[in-house]
Parts: sequence; C-alpha cells; structure tokens
Amino acid sequence: MKQAIAAASRRDNAPDLVRQLIEESGRRGTAPEDGDGVVILDLEVDGVRCVLSRRPEDEKGGATLSPREREIGEGLSEQGHRLGAGDQLVDGLHPPAPHVRQARRLLARRDGGTVDGNALRLSLRMRMKGTLRAFARGVNREPYRPSIWKSLFSGCLLAALLVPASGCTMMSLDKRVSYQYDHPYAVEDDAFPRSLRAFGNGMVGGNHAEILNNGDAIFSAMTQAIREAKKTVSFEAYIYKPDKAGEIFTQALVEAAQRGVEVRVLVDGTGSKFAGSHLERMRKAGARAEVFHPIRLWSLYKIGRRTHRKIMVVDGTVSFTGGFCVADSWLGDARNPKEWRDMMVKVTGPASAQMQAIFGEDWTYTTGELLAGDKFYPAIAPVGEVRAQAIKVSRGDSSSLSAMLYFVAIQSARKSIHIQNAYFLPSPQIRKALIAAAKRGVDVRVMVPGRHMDQPIVRMASRLHYGELLTAGVRILEYNRTMMHNKNAVIDGLFSTVGSINFDARSLSQNAEDSFAIYDRDFAARMEATFAEDETHCREVTYQSWKKRGVEQRLAEVVSALFEPIY
Repeated sequence: MKQAIAAASRRDNAPDLVRQLIEESGRRGTAPEDGDGVVILDLEVDGVRCVLSRRPEDEKGGATLSPREREIGEGLSEQGHRLGAGDQLVDGLHPPAPHVRQARRLLARRDGGTVDGNALRLSLRMRMKGTLRAFARGVNREPYRPSIWKSLFSGCLLAALLVPASGCTMMSLDKRVSYQYDHPYAVEDDAFPRSLRAFGNGMVGGNHAEILNNGDAIFSAMTQAIREAKKTVSFEAYIYKPDKAGEIFTQALVEAAQRGVEVRVLVDGTGSKFAGSHLERMRKAGARAEVFHPIRLWSLYKIGRRTHRKIMVVDGTVSFTGGFCVADSWLGDARNPKEWRDMMVKVTGPASAQMQAIFGEDWTYTTGELLAGDKFYPAIAPVGEVRAQAIKVSRGDSSSLSAMLYFVAIQSARKSIHIQNAYFLPSPQIRKALIAAAKRGVDVRVMVPGRHMDQPIVRMASRLHYGELLTAGVRILEYNRTMMHNKNAVIDGLFSTVGSINFDARSLSQNAEDSFAIYDRDFAARMEATFAEDETHCREVTYQSWKKRGVEQRLAEVVSALFEPIY
C-alpha cells in the first residue's frame, strides 16, 4: 500500500489537493486490514477528513462502499458528517476535468466559510494497479446551495398553493398576539404557579410525570396503556399514516374496541389525509373514528384550520402529549436520520382530567357528542407529588395562550432558559424577551434541527433572525444526528413544558394545540439531563459563522421569511 501511495504521489497529473492528501496519508495515516482484506487509511488533513482504500478486485470503480467504509461513515455521521455513495459530487480523476477544478474551488471557498453543505463530499478516484480511492470530506457550516434553492422553490410553491386557503382563515382571526408583562415573578416565587391560572386551568398536585424519549419508549408506553384500558381511550393526532407505525397503533386500538373499551379517535384532515383505511378498520371493530376538517373541494377554505394536538387519555386517569405523530419517522431511538428525535410526557393523576377536557373540545366540535361522566372524568386519588397543568390553545381564543405562556415564562426566568423546538420562528416580542433574558445574565440556549430538517424553508426563515439573538448572548444549537421534532422547554430548573406547540405563527395563533406545564424540580432535572445529552449531538452556531454565509443564503432566508405567517 505504501508503494502505491508513493507511486501515486509522483503522478504529474495528480492535482495538488490529491497529492497533499496522499503524501499526508503516508506520514500520518494508519492501515488496518478489515475482514474483507480492504486496506483503509483514515486521517485528517487541514480539517478535511480523508479515507483511502485499495481494492484490487474493483475493476469498474463503482461508487459502492465497503463494509469498513460504511463503518467509518457511520462514525463520521455521528460527528456531524455524512458518508454515502449518494452524496458523491466528483467522480473521476484521470485526467483532471473541469468538475475537479470546480471542486477545488469549492474547497477553497469553504476555507473562507462561504460554502454551504451537508458535509460536502468529494470522491477523488485514481486508477492504478488496482483502485485507490480518496474520500475527502469538507466539514461545512450550511446546506449546499443547490439544495437551498430546490427547497426554497418547493416551499414557496407549497406556500403559494396554501395562501388562498390559509390566507382567508388568517384574515378572519381577531386575536391579540402582543402582550405587556412588566412585573414578572421569579419562577421560584409561589406566585408564579398560582398566576398560571391565567391560561385557563390551574396547577394541580398529586401527579406522576414520566419523560418518554423517542419512538421506542413512546410506542411502548402508549400501546401498553391502550392494552390496559378498561373503559375509555381518547386519541387525537395531527399525522396518522397508514404505514408500519400506523399499523401498530391501529391494531392496539382495534383490539381495545373489540374487548369493549370505548375508543374515540380524532385525526386532522390535512395531516392524516391518507388514514382512511385505518380509520375504517377501527370503525368496524366498534371504535368511533372521526376526521377534523376533512379535505373536500367545497371546504378548501378550511384547510388552514387544523388541530395540531397530540393527545391520548386512557380511562380519564393517564394522559400523554408531546411532539409525537403516528408515522414511521417516529419509530426507533433516533439512531440515524430515519429515526426522528422527539419527546412525549406521560402524566398519571388529576391533571389528566384537564387533558381529557382539551380532547373533548375538538371531539364535540367535530361530532356534537358531549363527553361526561365517571368513565371520562373519574375521581382521581393522588399518585405522586408533581404539580401539573394542561394548557389548551384554541383557534377561537381571543388571546394566544401559547404566546402568553412562553412570554411569561421567559420574562420570569432568572437563571436558565433551555428550549428545544422543531420550528423556531418566534414573534418579535418573544425574540426581544429572549434577548432581554440573555442580557440580564440568564443562560439562554435554543436547540433547533440542523441539516436533517424536514422543512428546510422554515430553517432558512429561522436563520434570518439569528444575528440579533447571537449578539445578545443567546446560544443556538443545531441538532445534527437526525430530525429533532421536540417542543419542550425548561426554565430555571423548575418549570417545564412538553407538548405540541411550536415557535411559529400557526402554533402561536392559528392551530389547536396543547401542552403540559409541570412545576417540579426533580422532573425539570430529568429534562435538563435530556437536554444535555442532546447537546452532545449539536453544533453551536456562532455569530462569526452566521455572518459568513453567502449572498445566496441570505437571499433565500429573506424570501423564506416572507411566508412566515403560514408556516
């Protein structure tokens, strides 16, 4: 292998970058043999990760990866890189071609901090006796520009289609979204939890609260609760897909209905437009399955009126909420980009009655049926010491209770504000509150999705506002292991929220939403521990890196921000 490297380094037509990589690999690399007899060198040259392999049997020079290369790729992915044949940008190096020179220019621009890319991959291949491969990977700060414009075009096209429908519904709203709160109590003050009665319900004690992280824990806990149900199951979801995840829940709900449990399922007409076959199976088993604002040609003007709530209440005593949806993306444990990161909370105790009432609002609106009696609202004895409160956000509210909740919590913070939110487009007032908190010494950290964002156009719009937050001392962390779908926050290590509420215009003023607010130091400590664990998979955005983004990136952010009211 070293002889091959030496020979390659003497090739007159090898570009400088490749010669440098090869020479450096000969000095600094290691050459372990893997199980397939493929020699791998794994090194880093000037911040560029390089993997070299020799496979004499590979005469065609295909783009497939060996098992060892995949293993290295998985390791790189965990560090925020991406390795895969599908990411290849440059293929072929004999003789040097224009696209190779273009790749070198991209690397030069990367060094200046202007290249955007999901871990830019350059596959530089040289033909010798056998095959020598060099996978040089540039670790970049932003999405690769062609994907920016593809995402921007797709997002703007969708926005243009939705504006006529959602625009009418937005104009019909008469909701206050800006507030004054000049005399905040510290979160630790007893007046703080008492003041939360302004959001409809009051804090109630005697609860037990459990954090459920990712699909493996969420699916297990929720389906177990359905299997243990004796009287009622109330289930509401924004997205319910007819896939593997949908089959898991459908089967559990069908079995519950068949054994005599009263099962009520409500899904959103927009988010669950393909759930019809599963809903019909539930109906045949004896469950009541309904659609909130189904999509019909004559009612397209209602398409913007959505329930984004994620609720399940069993026997009126056990309740769940969070960011979870019924779709395959929520399966697993966030081990790779196919398994999303998300959180739910399971609350057992008196606060479940409040969540049952929130479900009942949408159910009665859709069906006309009033939910009452012991099977929905039983007498509940205390089962723990946690104080909890269900927060209801409804489209018809005269004020945005979600905006009020966040504003009051941020204004009251004295020590720390740790937010995880999938779609971070806070209103100007919320941004000012975060800035003011950071300036008065509060540790403000906001965790958002990184390169695996499912809605890149929202990420672009969000990044437009990073500058004022970063200069004030707000820390912004991009989660890069997979798509992060969380909607939770912890204030001063005491007050926590977990629910369906995003930091965007829809959640703050248009959608039906819900959340659990929990006032408990032990629970908050567990939330903080989860935040700290997620932080290990993040890249922090600095003001310097944000300022270096290119003109195209800036223009894409401005255009994306034009559609903020309908995200």
